[in-house]
Parts: sequence; C-alpha cells; structure tokens
Amino acid sequence: MTRVTINQVFYLLAVGFLLAPSPLMAGLIEGQLFDGPASTAKIRVEGFGSSTWKVPLADVSVEVQAVGAGEAGAWTATTSKNGGFSVETGTSKALLYVARAAAGGRELFTGSFAAKASGAIELFAYPISDNSERVRSTTKIYHTVQKVSGAYLLKVQLQIELVNGSDTLYVGKKLQDGTSEVFRIPLPAGARLITNKGPVLGMKMRISRDGKFLVIDEPLVGLADLAASQQLGNIRGWSVEYTIPASDLFTMVYPQPLTPMGRAEGRPPGFLVYVQEGEMQIDPVLSPLQKLTTLKEGPLGGAPRSFDVYAISADSRHAPGNPVSVPIDISDVAVGEVSEKALFWHGGTLSIILLSILAGLALSRKKGHSISIDGSARGDLYSVLDQIAGLDELSASGSITPETYNAQRAVLVELAAGELEQSPSPEASAVPAPAIPSAARGLISRIAELDAEPEATVETTQERAHLLESLYKSLRGEQGG
Repeated sequence: MTRVTINQVFYLLAVGFLLAPSPLMAGLIEGQLFDGPASTAKIRVEGFGSSTWKVPLADVSVEVQAVGAGEAGAWTATTSKNGGFSVETGTSKALLYVARAAAGGRELFTGSFAAKASGAIELFAYPISDNSERVRSTTKIYHTVQKVSGAYLLKVQLQIELVNGSDTLYVGKKLQDGTSEVFRIPLPAGARLITNKGPVLGMKMRISRDGKFLVIDEPLVGLADLAASQQLGNIRGWSVEYTIPASDLFTMVYPQPLTPMGRAEGRPPGFLVYVQEGEMQIDPVLSPLQKLTTLKEGPLGGAPRSFDVYAISADSRHAPGNPVSVPIDISDVAVGEVSEKALFWHGGTLSIILLSILAGLALSRKKGHSISIDGSARGDLYSVLDQIAGLDELSASGSITPETYNAQRAVLVELAAGELEQSPSPEASAVPAPAIPSAARGLISRIAELDAEPEATVETTQERAHLLESLYKSLRGEQGG
C-alpha cells in the first residue's frame, strides 16, 4: 500500500478533511494530551527542572488519526481534567498515528507517535507553522572504505538530529507540487541503502521522486516534546547508511535547508564530516571544511575506527544556508580502477570540462596534430580535471572569491592542456578528431544554459552532474567504448 505522506495529512486535517472512522473493536490507545504552547511558556519561565510545566488539555475533543502504512482510520474521544483519553482502534494495522484537538479557537496537532503495548502516551499538541527560525539541524557524516570481493566500496553513514525550539509544530516548506519537506540530503546514483531509520518505529526518510535525495517530511515537534524527551533520555533523530563503488575523489554537495547547530546555541558545530584516518582527506582549498580533530568512534553501532573530523571553518566565507561541498580524496583506491569514469562525480556537481575544449588547446599547441583523450590518461590528467571540477563547484556555491577562482583555474587548465600535449596516442595521431555527435551537442547546450544561470541551486547542480555523465558516455561511445 502506498505510504501516505504525514505532512499531507496535517495540511488536509487543517482544512477539515477527515477520513471515515473504522469500526470500534479491540485495539486500544491510551494517552495524556498537553497544551504545547502553554507548556512551552511555563518551561521558559520555570526552567526544564520544573515539575509543573506540563499544562493538560482538559475537557476537549481529541481525534486520533492513523497515518503511514497500514489501514486508515480516525477515532474520537473527550479528554479528562488531566488531559487523559483513550480510543479503540479496532483492527487498524497502522504503525503511526497523530492526534488533533480544538482548544480556545486553535487547531492543535501532535507529532506522529506509535501505539504502546501498555500505559499512557504523553502527547503535546501545537499549532502548525512553516517558520524555521527556531529549528536547528545536526548532521554527522561518516566515511569508511571497505574491500568486498576484490572491489572497493565507500560506506557512508549519516546521523541527523533536528530540533525545533519553538511552540509550534514545524511542517517544513511547501513545494510547488503541494507537498512539504523538512530536510533533504543527496543520494548518489548507484548507492545501495543498508539502513534507513527514523525516531519512531515505522518512520524513515523517503526517496524523492527523481531518486536524487533522501527526504524528511515528518513534522517536527516543539520545545515541550524536547523537554519531555530529554527527561526520558530519548532525543529524536534519523540514521541512514549506504554503500557505493569507491572512486579516488568522491564529492557530495549537501544542502542546508535548516540552520546547523553552532556557537549561538552553545553547541558543537552542527555539520561534521568524519573521514577514515590515513585513508582519506579533504582539501581545504576545495571546500569550506577545515579539520578539527581526530576521534575514535563507532558510527551506527559499527566497530570503533579512527576518524579525522572536519567542520565549516569559523573564518570561512561560506554563507549560512548555502550548500556545503564535501570533496573527499580517497587514497586507498588505485587511480587505474576509476580512470575510465574520472569525468563522472557521484551525486555531486562537476565542472563543464568539455573534451573538445581541452583537446582544442592541445591541438593549437601541436599545430594540427590530433589528440587521443584515452591515450593521454595515465591518471595525471584526471587528477587535474578533478581539481578544476572542484574549483568550479566552489565558485558555483560562492565559497571562493572570483579572483581566486580565475587565477587557480587558469593554471589548472594550462596543466590539463599540457598533459594532453605530452601524451598523444601514436595510433590516433594520424586520424582526424571526430566531430561532436548531435546528441552530445544537445547535452552541451543544456549544460551551457545551466552555467549561464545567475545562481546555482542544489537541483540545477544535480541535473548538471547527470548531464555530464551522459555527455561522457556519449563521447566514449563515439570513440568505440
């Protein structure tokens, strides 16, 4: 059965749309409902240590709505003086539920919750909001190299914690298609998902329609829930892990739809990248990330490993909210194993390094002699191309100044042209360079359109990466594979 997007349920409920109730039978949900905004106000006055900050929603009608996978249904009850209620859900097999109540002219909603086998569930209800001013994110990304059956794999493990410090239920930003999302991370082409878990059983990140992102669309509960979860030792978070065939340079671009935790909250940096010590590194010239320290940790229950830890430098010009480029140089992977696809960059953005332009530079130097791109590889050329790609990516995200970008790129392009000049293929030198096929010209035209846009969004840079992969495959096909 197709999973119902929980965010859609909140919007539908807000305008009065209700699913028909199921017959009342044996299932039982018992809960205690509290006023989220009123409880939050008391926390801010009395502090987290108060024993009287929870404000019950007394004598109000509450409706419990089934969401997510399983049977749909809605059940109603009236709360007691202390906010207690119970509903019979019959044969509903839903894993997750939300509750709605009307109090003092307000429509209030809880976050999603799972039924308990026994005992009452404490729930806080809030008005919904798309204001992210008090919402913060903490993202930790671990990278390790594995060798399976003679092939190298990059294992990526992400831990994401989202905290809403407001007195509302944050439902995210509404998209053009009418859906909403709270947070997203890129999912590289060819990745194999191993785990995908949310803070509640049955909750996880969904894959976007284009397959390029993992998306959190579950509304974020407010400060009152945060206070209650801290008392119970249960902070809400998501975890994802996947593997992908390793390349010698793995680059991802992470959007920042929510402000990362940081010094303003008295917390460590909210965007941390862990790379396996001795096997990987991040060049600070190509990224706003700077090395903080080296730690031994075991991400997602794995065996402890030694990681170099990177974060956005305090003196970086990287603007808050801008995508963060993470280019990881993996030393454990032989260049020869990835040289055939050196112009493809997993899931990230890539500069428009057109073979015809570089070949043209070398041709002009050699006075008409044709150049074989494949014959000149040897790894050195691809290393230079990777550096040019990294610079173009940083320029698109505004992470380096135009002066620095132009100066460094000019030198690297000269180096690339020099590599082509020094390493021609003898067989190719007597064969005219082939014309660019029509399919490739169409790809080049679209890439040029994207490059001409004044601002590069995450979506356009992802599209650009896929176009360049297609361009590379097209050109290789014309050269006979």
